[in-house]
Amino acid sequence: MFRQKFHKTYFSEPTKFAYLGFDQFFYLGKMLIANENQLKLGSFSWLGLSTAFNIQPVWKNNEMVGYENYYVNLLKFTDERIIKEN
Repeated sequence: MFRQKFHKTYFSEPTKFAYLGFDQFFYLGKMLIANENQLKLGSFSWLGLSTAFNIQPVWKNNEMVGYENYYVNLLKFTDERIIKEN
């Protein structure tokens, strides 16, 4: 659906940056809605069109210093093809 709407609006195919921007904006929007307009990173995970989010706090010396996306893509390489496993 995203691809069709993008093409209809911009008369071109979406780039990887268009997909990533959509995923980031959608994740932040869902987070704001779920948390009554408060930015609470790490409140939920989400699988987007081109990436996924599993935002968790980063701790150093018992102090939270920020957040990091802990989602990892698992890829399988076979017969000159790349297959996403998760």
